[in-house]
Amino acid sequence: GPSGNVGCALMITKEMFQKINGYSNNFGGWGREDDNMALRLKNNGGYDSLPPEDGRYKELKHLRIMGLNETEQFAQNVANTNDF
Repeated sequence: GPSGNVGCALMITKEMFQKINGYSNNFGGWGREDDNMALRLKNNGGYDSLPPEDGRYKELKHLRIMGLNETEQFAQNVANTNDF
């Protein structure tokens, strides 16, 4: 996304989660909630990525549903990306 990537797996302290007011409730369906979280973290001191040797996860195989980024809900999510 335009603001960085905190999707997939995110480790965050309870204190930071409360400071940034958690995830926004203005997102539905699929898309852009991770960009919003990245912006919330950047606006409150930033975040670090762990090196691969510190932790890994394996993505479960799944079919990609094409067209999710063409829905009205996705357009609303894009509009809400900068919601703090």
